Amino acid sequence: MNYFAENLTDLLRIRNITQKGLAEKLGVLPSTVNQWTKGKREPEYDMLIKICCLLDTEPTELLGYYKAKTNM
Repeated sequence: MNYFAENLTDLLRIRNITQKGLAEKLGVLPSTVNQWTKGKREPEYDMLIKICCLLDTEPTELLGYYKAKTNM
């Protein structure tokens, strides 16, 4: 299971931010954000931190630490 893709999609929906809007704020292509939400790619560490800042969340939540821990 790709917790990052699932959590990113959920946070974008909750924060009412489009993939295109996030891409513009991060300076990446919308297709890059789309690949993240589909679980085809994951961002580098520095980009992950920027995403967390923009979405006002912690890396552990975005990466699915607690979900993974409860599923073990």
